[in-house]
Amino acid sequence: MQTYESKDFYICSCLLAAGFNLLKLEPANGKFVTFVFSDPQNSAEKTIADHWQRNLVLPTKDIISAIVELKTRIYSNHAE
Repeated sequence: MQTYESKDFYICSCLLAAGFNLLKLEPANGKFVTFVFSDPQNSAEKTIADHWQRNLVLPTKDIISAIVELKTRIYSNHAE
């Protein structure tokens, strides 16, 4: 299975809001986690590039929901 991994909270929030499936959170150094997403079409890098070029358009409600979901999962003992 093709996956994409990152420790960047806000990039991962964008990926989640863009429809990528969060598979799991892996504990990293200290209080940090690595977010692991399913990326079957190998398109996460393009989505991130679109974000940095200000071409990624997502509903603000979806971004806020993604931030809340990731924070909830981080602080609920890395629930999958």
